[in-house]
Amino acid sequence: MDNLSDIVEELRLGNYERFALFYEETHRKVFYIVLAVLGEEEATKDIVQDTYVRFISSLSRFERGSNPYAYLATIARNLSYDHLEKRKRETSFDEAIGTEEEIGSKVEYRGLDEVKRLLEPLNEAEREIVVLHVLDGLKFREIAAITNKKLSTVLVAYNRAIKKMRRKEEENL
Repeated sequence: MDNLSDIVEELRLGNYERFALFYEETHRKVFYIVLAVLGEEEATKDIVQDTYVRFISSLSRFERGSNPYAYLATIARNLSYDHLEKRKRETSFDEAIGTEEEIGSKVEYRGLDEVKRLLEPLNEAEREIVVLHVLDGLKFREIAAITNKKLSTVLVAYNRAIKKMRRKEEENL
């Protein structure tokens, strides 16, 4: 994280030479956060791109010493939910989801099908917490801040999610 903090400080000063490194270090985690909310790859790609644009344009509000990834994750999460709300207004739920084959045929990230399969039995909130903790390595306290939930709520949701995932795996054996 120290490396990310150093890069963010350079970005704040207008030096964008290391932005590619920042992107490389964070884009996969941001992708999974957005995918956990949206469930479809095409919209996820758009939201990930918007996340970085919003991040750069809001660097003046970023508090030094804070976790840059947590700030980026918060932006990604908020944009994802904004996108969901907009999509709900524009189209019916059935049209928005698409079929599993349509989503699966577009997958570029290795292991994405496996991740989606494991997350399948979880509700939206549980998926988000598992992705932020397991895939992104955030601490539960950071997840609570990002999701605006109490730490105890995050911990209970995480434990329930893990139990659901284990049950599903046992059924598949």
